[in-house]
Amino acid sequence: MNKPINQWPSIDLKARELYDIYLDSKKHSDAIGSKASISARVGGAMKAWDGYISGKILHLVPGMMIVQTWKGTDWQQGDESILTLVFQDVDGKGEISLT
Repeated sequence: MNKPINQWPSIDLKARELYDIYLDSKKHSDAIGSKASISARVGGAMKAWDGYISGKILHLVPGMMIVQTWKGTDWQQGDESILTLVFQDVDGKGEISLT
């Protein structure tokens, strides 16, 4: 098992807007400049970066948290990561805690 990677980017959008971007295929595609397909429900599939990344939604707390599996097409069979995204407003900006 590898060590967790933690990041806390701050963006000039509200936390709820950022949450919605992650779960809306068109908004996500526009944000990353590449095709994304996301089923915004627990158990739903997701793909991003023209299919390079794929996974499944494991848990949702509306407007606040997304937990999903995540893997790249060039990863070894059976390898995957768990991505946890926590959204909050800090000093008027949306902050995402990525683990």
